[in-house]
Amino acid sequence: MNWLARTLAAVRKSFATDFARGLDIDGTVQAGLRNPYAQSVWVAAAIGLVAQPLKAVSLKFYLEEEEYEDVALCDWWRHPARGMSYEEFLDATAGWLKLAGEFFWIFDDTFLARGNGPRGQFVVASPDRMRHVVTGGLLQGWVYTDDAGRQIPLLQEQVIHAKRWNPANPYRGLGEIEAARLAAETDLLAGRYARDTYANQGDGGDYISAKNGTLTDEQRDQVTAALRAKRQAKLRGDFRPLFFSSDIEVKSPTITPPDLAFVANRLQSRHEVFIAFGVPPGMADVQASYSIGSASDYFRLIHGASMPAGNTIAGAMDVLIARQTGKAVRAYFDFDEHPTMQQVRGERIDAAAKLWAMGMPMKEINGYLDMGINDYEGWEVGYLPFSVQPVGEPLAEQETETGAQAEPLDDAVAQMQAAFKGRALKPDCKCGSFEDMSAAATRAPGSKWAAHWRARQGAIKMWKAKFDRHLMAARAEVLDRVTKGAKAVAADFIFDLEEWEQGLQMAMRKAGQETLDKAGSQCFAEIGKDDPWTMPPAKALSYLKGRENFFTNIADEIHTQILGSLEEGFVNGDTTDELAARIRAEFAGISKQRSLRIAMTETSAAYGAARQEALEQSGIEYKEWLTSGNENVRPSHRAAQGQIVPVNEPFIIGGASILHPGDGSLGAPPAEIINCHCVALATEEKP
Repeated sequence: MNWLARTLAAVRKSFATDFARGLDIDGTVQAGLRNPYAQSVWVAAAIGLVAQPLKAVSLKFYLEEEEYEDVALCDWWRHPARGMSYEEFLDATAGWLKLAGEFFWIFDDTFLARGNGPRGQFVVASPDRMRHVVTGGLLQGWVYTDDAGRQIPLLQEQVIHAKRWNPANPYRGLGEIEAARLAAETDLLAGRYARDTYANQGDGGDYISAKNGTLTDEQRDQVTAALRAKRQAKLRGDFRPLFFSSDIEVKSPTITPPDLAFVANRLQSRHEVFIAFGVPPGMADVQASYSIGSASDYFRLIHGASMPAGNTIAGAMDVLIARQTGKAVRAYFDFDEHPTMQQVRGERIDAAAKLWAMGMPMKEINGYLDMGINDYEGWEVGYLPFSVQPVGEPLAEQETETGAQAEPLDDAVAQMQAAFKGRALKPDCKCGSFEDMSAAATRAPGSKWAAHWRARQGAIKMWKAKFDRHLMAARAEVLDRVTKGAKAVAADFIFDLEEWEQGLQMAMRKAGQETLDKAGSQCFAEIGKDDPWTMPPAKALSYLKGRENFFTNIADEIHTQILGSLEEGFVNGDTTDELAARIRAEFAGISKQRSLRIAMTETSAAYGAARQEALEQSGIEYKEWLTSGNENVRPSHRAAQGQIVPVNEPFIIGGASILHPGDGSLGAPPAEIINCHCVALATEEKP
């Protein structure tokens, strides 16, 4: 009996080896496709492409909406299957799902208990070793044939079975290989044909015919021997002519139409295989460069093949984890970690920003773009930009349809907008975002602060226009270098930092001088002083010099940002057109996010310095701190509302000494200076 068992085992082993090599039982090469994964490079490649993203992202567990952390459970899932690592387990499970349309995990009796924590390891079973047992149309259990040929009955609770829909059999899955089999087999046979053709040096054999009757046996032997000798000489590189009588004719086979279409047919076959497995057919071809955005093959692969396979596997994990923990813990492959999905998320953020700027509420955007943003107070409200008006006209009062004044942005929305645009507000900075300050000026059109703010709009527009003009010059320089594409190092494409920084400082210095002159003149007119106002050259020069460091830092930051974007494009293998599009988008983002911020910051600082000098020149004795009165004023500035001090002494704001709004010369922290839109007024009242 032992001899018989050993013999059968040897036969099974030999058969398995021949099966993997693509041989029939008699050792001859089989005509068809017996083992697709081993015999077809395209089948193996397609399955590998689908499984790879599963192994590249984290497996996480969730209990309701919270991440579930269990050290023992996580450790167990690093080696869940017998004889396999975690990566091999995913390869096998995803592979069987694609090949057979189903996968089986089988367990011993220890897995039948519920809530006892991790157990031993289960077996990822080959589907062809599983037989379903059905009685009266209902599935009763399974029979598993092990390596020794024993048939082991299993309860349904000992088997986790996941499958694709099979219209011919409701109990078993249908593998995608069935749709790809013809194409894979065609490619296999074409490969063998090519191999044999090359092995024969392209010699397909000759046709021998006799003009007068048939050849005798002796003549056939002579011709065969002569042709065989000629072939051997050909393989050695020797040329040996053959001479036959005029009664014998030798013809070589000609090329047939199928031979001419051989290469095209092979290309078509591999594309069919990839399509059947849900893999974009373009991934079977050699590509000069690759992209990973929403229009890329990688996104189509992950979204159309890897994620569905991952969801199926995660669903099977849920059943097992429920037995281990006794809780409804869900498994989840975190595809958001994958670089392709991060790129797509970035595209969605850009699209969401555009929709939000058009007045679409974030709640609707979240559902429309499937952003996955957690709800917050006010996200069902839409907002429109304040600056939609004819160019050159003063800002008009903005009211609702009922005539009520518009409410300011609440903190949650302001923080969302700032973070969404990649520019989080400082927690202690409550003066609002740069984009909404002009709108805030219109909420109380009769107030002193609103009048002052409207008077600054021309200066703000001038600063923004000058900065944008200089920024676009750098953009043009980078695009010109990218288009020419003479070199392949990111640093070779970036604009000249030193030259651009000098030009920026010169442009901003002119804008600063104009703003100082305008602010001082407005202050003189405000207090009724008719004399022309001029800021002393020494003080003006000192102020302008003090602002140069700010623009040096701005230039360095922009240079670093553009260089980083270029380097990312090179790493991703962007084409010239893709690099150009990337640069246009990057500069557009800088213009949108920074130009208004710089314009408002510099206008506020220049107005504060010029008004301080004008008050001192006019002989005013006292000055008063004025805020906008809006809800977004930071607490320390709100507390200073109405504070009166001698004109040449500092205000005390949040414990810091500030000579005028926007002043940092006395060591005030940035939190009390940045984005401050307060005003110092002349007053006759005493402190």
